Amino acid sequence: TDTLAIGAQNRLRALGRRVPEEIFVAGFSGTELSTIVSPQITTMEPPLEEMGRKAAELVMEKINNPEMEDRQVVLKTTMRCRESTGE
Repeated sequence: TDTLAIGAQNRLRALGRRVPEEIFVAGFSGTELSTIVSPQITTMEPPLEEMGRKAAELVMEKINNPEMEDRQVVLKTTMRCRESTGE
């Protein structure tokens, strides 16, 4: 998550490591938190609305067809490149 990435970045700084000069940091969730720290965190932003719609569709399908086999759904995320990876 972005929160963990921020924590990692803070710990690296406390250890004397420089982000992004020595090490890149990235998160996953696309929260606003990633933009209010310095350096700003690169993050993978999942399509939350689409995830919710797809989950609701799958639940309804399962209710209507309990014998339906489980399946995977792959959704595209958006990469937000920021300062923590040298962008």
